[in-house]
Amino acid sequence: MRNRIKKGIIIVSVASLLCACAKNIDESEKNTVSDVPTTEAESAIITPEYHQTILTDLRNCDLVFTDEYFSQNFEVSLYSLEELDVNQIEVSFDSDIKYEVTVFEQSPTESKNFGYALLCAYNGIGLSHFGDYSDKIPLDGFQELLEARNIPAFYHYDVNVHLNMLDESYADNLNYEITTMDVKYKNEHYSFDIGSIRFDFNERLHSHIGRLLAGEHSAFQKIGGLDYIPLTPTREGYFDSSVEECIVTDEEELTIDKISISGPGSVKLKEAEVSWDSDGTSMNVKYQEGESIVIPPHSTVSIHAIGEMEELTKQIGGYYAFTLDVGYRCKDTSGELNILIIAKAYTLTPYELYAYDVDHIDILNMYLNKFGYKEQYE
Repeated sequence: MRNRIKKGIIIVSVASLLCACAKNIDESEKNTVSDVPTTEAESAIITPEYHQTILTDLRNCDLVFTDEYFSQNFEVSLYSLEELDVNQIEVSFDSDIKYEVTVFEQSPTESKNFGYALLCAYNGIGLSHFGDYSDKIPLDGFQELLEARNIPAFYHYDVNVHLNMLDESYADNLNYEITTMDVKYKNEHYSFDIGSIRFDFNERLHSHIGRLLAGEHSAFQKIGGLDYIPLTPTREGYFDSSVEECIVTDEEELTIDKISISGPGSVKLKEAEVSWDSDGTSMNVKYQEGESIVIPPHSTVSIHAIGEMEELTKQIGGYYAFTLDVGYRCKDTSGELNILIIAKAYTLTPYELYAYDVDHIDILNMYLNKFGYKEQYE
């Protein structure tokens, strides 16, 4: 289970080559490029015709920041068919929150990232099994077809937003929620509904690096949290939320009584496994609700958790803050450790964003949420 996140990222790119569930596309909505000499079968394949716009992956946010979080930053990707001057990209938000914005240019996203599944979606073709392909769109050579159709690259820009929670001008009557992002470039203006990113000055977590759980020589928290783990749509809504080497025991044993996930929406724990290394010996124990797990002294503890979130089956993208909560006992002290996890959906290419936002292709229900968690992560 330790390599699930890495494996998930790799396999998502493979899964983007696949497609499931047929969809009827109105002929008036089809954008075609048909002036390239091809075979009759290839001429019938629909590919999009692109026009300049700015796209973003920031959407469906339910992200709360407190002054105790190890980070008050969030990241945004912008995509454009035309190359932009980063010094003229203006990003702003509808809030009284003080923030700083930095824009970085990244390598362009090339047409090789236009997946086979997306080509299927543009042609209303569904695939019923993982690994299948359509005889109407040959898997071999489809990239050559895209090159012949002159599918363009997208220029990629990363926006880092740092929120200032310590400004002395903050008052009770101000707006501490962001719901809209505005992007201006020269004479172009784009407004994006991003969900909700907000401050909570009252929330307190039992979490910080080096925190002693039960006094001197007991156990301590080794990490502050996880930043930007990937969320991938699956038909079950499962995602990996594992934390490596999060607790270290010293001279006392530590008893874990409860593991859960709390946060926005429907998020909850599906299953968890606790592993530890102690004096050269490794142990793995599956967590069962109502049962305790005893960790010996001088151990480094990891928690491999699978979360469940119904929203992942119903929407494109997302940005969330939730906590992996660990109830423990050590010596004569009991308490709860909250490990903050910032999670963002990373799976969408600009070609998928364009299909969904501009051409209104329902890629979520055509293929993104058709495959199971085990198919993508195991």
